[in-house]
Amino acid sequence: MEMKKILFLCATNASRSQMAEGMVKKTLGDRFEVHSAGIQPMAVNPLAVKTMAEIGIDISQQKTKSINHVPWKEMDIIVTLCNTSAKSLPALPPTVQRLHWPVPDPVMMTTHYGFKSNTEGKQIAFKEVREMLQKRIEEFSQTL
Repeated sequence: MEMKKILFLCATNASRSQMAEGMVKKTLGDRFEVHSAGIQPMAVNPLAVKTMAEIGIDISQQKTKSINHVPWKEMDIIVTLCNTSAKSLPALPPTVQRLHWPVPDPVMMTTHYGFKSNTEGKQIAFKEVREMLQKRIEEFSQTL
């Protein structure tokens, strides 16, 4: 059976989509070829790497990519993780399933969601996002 291709897309491919890619590779990697990308990619956030390592998922070797550098038209499923990526995604072929899981950017949570901007506050924000993604991925896996 051919593996389905899934792409996680967010604004920068620095945190949310990287974390989601790592989780799906670990939990559903036997069923999916997993990719992530960003509209305007930045470096992978070290706190994303640390937060995932806490649950035994290593994303330290993952690289950021632009949506223009992944074969998005060939995906079976594209999951947008923020409104920026949802609005920026070009028209998709009818064969591509589009899902939208709005998950806050953990970097912005310290500014807009009342988390402290110190190291502890940032770590809490990343853990919150990790838990949100875990829940979404668990729900998604039950639909397969």
